[in-house]
Amino acid sequence: EPAIAAKIDSQAHSFSIDLPMHTGINDFRAVVKTAGGKNLMDFAVAFLFDKEAPKATFANPQLYG
Repeated sequence: EPAIAAKIDSQAHSFSIDLPMHTGINDFRAVVKTAGGKNLMDFAVAFLFDKEAPKATFANPQLYG
C-alpha cells in the first residue's frame, strides 16, 4: 500500500494523519524519516477502533450511605 504522509505543523510541533480505519484492530507500519529521507524509526502499531462507547448495566445495585 502507498505511504500516507503526515500533515506537519512546525509551529505547534505537532502532526496529524488520516488513517483508513474499520471497527476492530487496525494494524499499520509507522516510519519516521528526516527531511532528507533517512529512516529514524520503523515500527508496527495497532489501534483498536469502535464506533460505540462501552455500556454498563446494573441489575441490582447496592447503594451505600
